[in-house]
Amino acid sequence: MAEILPLTSLRFIAAFYVFLFHLHIRWPLAKNQYICKILNSGAVGMSIFFILSGFILGYRYNLTPKLNLKKYYKSRFARIYPIYFVAALITLPWIGVNIITDFNIYQITKLLILIFTNILLV
Repeated sequence: MAEILPLTSLRFIAAFYVFLFHLHIRWPLAKNQYICKILNSGAVGMSIFFILSGFILGYRYNLTPKLNLKKYYKSRFARIYPIYFVAALITLPWIGVNIITDFNIYQITKLLILIFTNILLV
């Protein structure tokens, strides 16, 4: 099935809006009150992104009762999990757990919970 380029472009704009929103939270990008109001509403971009993503997934995989769910889940897992795993590995130094200097049950529990939630993609 062909890619829907206008919707893909709109998804990019929505994702970029969320990116600017997160930047603006940490480092204010503008002093103008109107631009600040627009940037502070960046979470709307996340809703737009998810709605468009759901539509595109439904269109792409033709989500009907005849769909082979095993094939669908396998292809989604193969597309998402590898990059998620790499990102999780890259962020390990910043997760706030220091087993070497703070070796206690709280730190070990925190690390195990983080590992478990990352494995489950939550």
